[in-house]
Amino acid sequence: FAAATCHDFFNFLSVLTLLPLELLTRAIFGRGQLEMLSSWLVVSTSGATGTEFKSPFKAAIKQGAHVVENGLDRVIDEPKLIAGLLAVAGCLIIFTALFLIVKVMRSLVLSKVERYINRVLGSSGLVGIAVGIVLTIMVQSSSITTSVLIPLAGAGLITLNQVFPITLGANIGTTVTALLASTVVSGDAAIAARQIALVHLIFNLQGMLIWYMPSQTRAVPLKLAHWLSETAAHSARWAVIYVLSVFFLLPGLVFFFSRFF
Repeated sequence: FAAATCHDFFNFLSVLTLLPLELLTRAIFGRGQLEMLSSWLVVSTSGATGTEFKSPFKAAIKQGAHVVENGLDRVIDEPKLIAGLLAVAGCLIIFTALFLIVKVMRSLVLSKVERYINRVLGSSGLVGIAVGIVLTIMVQSSSITTSVLIPLAGAGLITLNQVFPITLGANIGTTVTALLASTVVSGDAAIAARQIALVHLIFNLQGMLIWYMPSQTRAVPLKLAHWLSETAAHSARWAVIYVLSVFFLLPGLVFFFSRFF
């Protein structure tokens, strides 16, 4: 349970640290530090060569969209209805593809991922982070990486200190998905898409610099995960309360109050 929640506490602490900093810098400079950094990176990496990048992802998606749209045009005359059906079809294709990718990759590489992780368990934390990044980029799913770690921790084969850096690497590696998705977007929304993808990456990197690199702060999420796991071990209801409150109640409250503020 501690191996499963150390990542949660890392994210909680990162938000509690970086959100006030973002609001403070926005109040002082007119833009938050994450906004400024991501904007600078987008500007620095856009149009530097004077040539236009032709995204293969965008070309593939457009080709598929044309096939579906032409098929709908033959049976439906209403443009708005066609647009709605395209949106529904797109969502179904995305979720089906993601489900199948994770399922196939899990069956193909789970044993290899476990073997690679076992090789680096005695290495430094930075090596663990690098392995977590590479493995997650390869399989495009941080859940595959962490699903290997948690059973090993539950069996007592690895410690929480060994799990933590690999999960942080997976946390960074999973941001590549958003970066790939941002390459599909074109036009006026392209800058915003790349910027928000970079914000995701910078947020995780800054969180790691604050809550992992210094040994003093690194102990905080680990101690919180230990405390919660010991509490849950005494009574399973606390584990249920944690999941329901953190992943359902808290987001619901944030969404509710955001409508008024």
